[in-house]
Amino acid sequence: MWSPSEKLPFPTIFILFFSEIANIIPPDVKIVLFADDLCIWVSRTSKREIQIILQKAVNRIIEYCKKCGFKINEKKTCYTTFTKAGLRKNYEKRYGMKIKIGNSHIPLDLNPTFLGN
Repeated sequence: MWSPSEKLPFPTIFILFFSEIANIIPPDVKIVLFADDLCIWVSRTSKREIQIILQKAVNRIIEYCKKCGFKINEKKTCYTTFTKAGLRKNYEKRYGMKIKIGNSHIPLDLNPTFLGN
């Protein structure tokens, strides 16, 4: 058991503090945390519905990070889309979404690096 008189290593404090972000994500959005990396996803048949749900989740994440003094690394932020159709020539046009952090669009990445890299 930890007591306030003991010193915790910074990574432990950060992980404990950052793990609270799971409580602000809407319940229909799935979440995985690995250290300071966060992955969210939702599964629906409607691209429009997915986009709305994910944007709401991103907005909550932004607010949480502002409140806690965290900065989102926009260069490491991306999204990908999984479909039954597979990769096609018009993939980005057909399956791309408009999800933003502030005024910046989050880019589609066909081969994203998943948590921890």
